[in-house]
Amino acid sequence: MWSYRYSSEIQHYGIPGMKWGVRKKREKFYGGGKQYSIPEKKSGHRVRLEAGYLKKGYSESDAEQMTARRIKGEKFVAGALATAAVAGASYIAYREIGKRYSSVVLEAGKDLHYINALGDKATFDRRLYTSFEKGDTKKYKGLLATTLRKNAADTTIYDTVLRTTETIKAPSQHEASKLYKEFLSVNKDVPKLSYNKMNQRIVGTMKGDDPTAAGFMSFLKTKGYNAVLDANDQFISGYSTKKPLVLFNAASSTVKVGESVVSKQLSDRLNKVQMAVLYTKEAAPIIGLGVAKVGGNQALDTSKKYGAVNSYFKKNSKSNYSYGAVYNALKATPSGNYIVDKTLLKGV
Repeated sequence: MWSYRYSSEIQHYGIPGMKWGVRKKREKFYGGGKQYSIPEKKSGHRVRLEAGYLKKGYSESDAEQMTARRIKGEKFVAGALATAAVAGASYIAYREIGKRYSSVVLEAGKDLHYINALGDKATFDRRLYTSFEKGDTKKYKGLLATTLRKNAADTTIYDTVLRTTETIKAPSQHEASKLYKEFLSVNKDVPKLSYNKMNQRIVGTMKGDDPTAAGFMSFLKTKGYNAVLDANDQFISGYSTKKPLVLFNAASSTVKVGESVVSKQLSDRLNKVQMAVLYTKEAAPIIGLGVAKVGGNQALDTSKKYGAVNSYFKKNSKSNYSYGAVYNALKATPSGNYIVDKTLLKGV
């Protein structure tokens, strides 16, 4: 029969390689009002999880097991989100690049929408900014109408409907860029701007203000075009419209057939929906990825803007402002970079 002998002594013989008198360095962690001693090899996140479980009354072994399962689950979710983000960015890049290769051909009798604050005072013997895609028109009724009302609270916003009297043709951004190179090759004396800059001049100046822009528009007319697509609203401004159309001369290619008031209630509702989609903290980085694929000066400029936005949130991690609010508060510096003008944020 076996017998057992008990002793009041505790003996420890160690393990190979062990050095007596050397303790593993530990650091102290405070959680839930309690102090825990932890080995340095554990991540802070793991420690906080374990401390939380211990505070709830779980044993150390249970807390470690539950933490391990929790972290394993988090890694799985993080991987899934990363995959989704890459897929989302790829889709947006595909969509944005697709815009660059999309031209416009509208037959006579097609209705265009001109969102404005002029009403009967509007003149049409000039360039005019219009939309014919349903989604684009909604964005202008929301985002643009809200912006116009900020300039003057009592402003009445109109949806002026113009019907085409001739075929409207606008080259894709890709084709327009090629035509601009041809224009430069036969006009040696004009400033050698990028096409993106030229597009901004066409869109941003009134008739006759910029002789180089006027010359390029005349060149496009010889190629059968009487409109261009607005690259700014397609790729940069945040409107992200599909086919924002700038007519060279609305009076010669359209006729006014109707006009209605865009109510504040409607524009506020549309603006709220569009801002949620375009400018949330989650969407902004993905939008940045999509635009980065487009290339050119717009992509570089957009990269600088989002860099400034991201820098703001790194320094102000507890900020309650959205990416959109900060983006709209950006101010260009003489060096070509951007900073957040906090005086603009105060009015948001």
